Amino acid sequence: MVFGPVGVTVARGEVVCVAGPGGSGRTALVLALAGRFKLAGGSVVVDGAGPDVRRAVAVARAGDAVTLDELWTVGDAIAHRGVLARRGVEEGVRARLVRAGVELAGSAPLWSLSAFESFMLDLALAAAEDTPVVVVDDVDRGLTPGDERRAWIALEALAGDGRAVIGATHDASAARGLASKTITLGASR
Repeated sequence: MVFGPVGVTVARGEVVCVAGPGGSGRTALVLALAGRFKLAGGSVVVDGAGPDVRRAVAVARAGDAVTLDELWTVGDAIAHRGVLARRGVEEGVRARLVRAGVELAGSAPLWSLSAFESFMLDLALAAAEDTPVVVVDDVDRGLTPGDERRAWIALEALAGDGRAVIGATHDASAARGLASKTITLGASR
């Protein structure tokens, strides 16, 4: 068993923090909640859409399973998401970045972004999909404690737009007071 048993109900407007050390099943749980990891038992239901969970959940990042090509530019990443999502993606992505105080040139290569800028771009791209749920693995990856807190504030702002947001991290400290629920996973099995 990679994780479990886990039972959680998440409403729109809520942020859930999944916390646990490496090997605890964090990424697997986030991917399962997004309908991208096969469950041995149980189910995931989003807005009544049982088998179609994948369409209802955007994944901002999930380890190596969901990642952007570092050789792309910011503009390439936005254009790619536009193909996958809908028209008006660029405006939505730019607006979310501006709200977070992040300004990125379209010509900037992804490898040149700071960890926080990369996080915000991943989040803005997922938000552009306009799904009721957004999941984000490794919220803390490469971030300073101050930037990690800013990342959780950005997740709370996204939830404030009427989404259910699930973020995974090693330590729930930065999410304190921002996440409405915390799921704590134990050490590796």
